[in-house]
Amino acid sequence: MLAAWALFHAGEFQKAHDAGLKAAAAGHAAGVTVANKAQSIYATYLEKSEKTRLAMFQEVAARAEAQAAEDPRTPMPTTGWPMRWAATARASAWPRR
Repeated sequence: MLAAWALFHAGEFQKAHDAGLKAAAAGHAAGVTVANKAQSIYATYLEKSEKTRLAMFQEVAARAEAQAAEDPRTPMPTTGWPMRWAATARASAWPRR
């Protein structure tokens, strides 16, 4: 988990995303949080394609919803329903170019 967060803070968003999902698959539920944050930051500030950006936010929202359903005790506000809401809001409100 620490390696995934280190990648995130180093700006290696794809690697942080992948490491987070790998950690989640290994039983570290918080890995989804790293993956979602990395993908959301990339989509918000770096992705140029609106279609890709929307798909990325929808993936984050789906993972966050699944995480919240799997464990309602998931720490807030960075995971679960708040992350789903944020990703959905960004996807629907993103300025059209």
